Amino acid sequence: MPKLITVFGASGNQGGGVVRALVDDPGFELRAASRDPNSDKVAWLRKLGVEVVQADYDDPESLERALNGAYGCFVVTDTDWGSDDPVQLELLHGQNVADACKKQGVQHVVFSEMLHVKKAIGISARHCDAKGHISDYMKQIGLNKTGIIIPFYFENLLTTMIPRKTGDNTFALGIPFGDKPMPGISAEDIGLVVGALFRDSAAWGGKSLGVAGDIMLVKDYAKVLSNNLGPKKFVDGQMTVQQIRDLQPYWPAAVDLANMYEFMMRATLPYSKDRTQELCPAVRSFDQWVADNRDKLDGACN
Repeated sequence: MPKLITVFGASGNQGGGVVRALVDDPGFELRAASRDPNSDKVAWLRKLGVEVVQADYDDPESLERALNGAYGCFVVTDTDWGSDDPVQLELLHGQNVADACKKQGVQHVVFSEMLHVKKAIGISARHCDAKGHISDYMKQIGLNKTGIIIPFYFENLLTTMIPRKTGDNTFALGIPFGDKPMPGISAEDIGLVVGALFRDSAAWGGKSLGVAGDIMLVKDYAKVLSNNLGPKKFVDGQMTVQQIRDLQPYWPAAVDLANMYEFMMRATLPYSKDRTQELCPAVRSFDQWVADNRDKLDGACN
């Protein structure tokens, strides 16, 4: 009998990737949880034959209904930067879904978690810290949880971190990572990894995995882009965390993002390309991802 997996955030990058990775697997049946199951954002899920149910992180009873009969659950929480207290709101949402998983007897929870920044270096990256507290809570209440620790999305180069044009066919990457290798992965490939974790629940329950399709210096990411998108040339823009912090008047998350990058440059990170590839060989390197997205990248940089 197929195992029922409830996917939260199924209309987003990570949850959507989980659905696409598992929808054709006869070993699983999928249920997508959405605040508005009739919205256009989830219409593609219904076209795939996925059950879409109403669930809201602020409504524990709706979470319990969405998890009724589920063997597994994929959980991703969002940070509401417009909230008076983003950490407490996200923590409440995470606790609500964790409690619902516990009450409904979900046997394997895969949680998209991040590392504690404030505990490690004394400055807060609220989107990271909230997820760290949620992970702690899941462990505290005895959930069989696998944490998947997410690094830089390659897709950021198409959206929030499009390379900055500095001259004729020259572009700078605005990624503040200093001289330390930066882990990255395609958001779409996260779903492939989550699928592999659900297929091997016995081996991964209670563990965490820092996933990565590549781990390179920013200048090496730039070199890959140059090799694939010539005659455009890309370089490390040498952006600093302070330059990110200076965006605070215009971007509520600027200081948190800067603190996250400072933490990642200072800390020993748990990301492993080898372990990720061993678990899921289909995860793409940056070079492979760029080749697959050459036209999109070329358009974004014009």
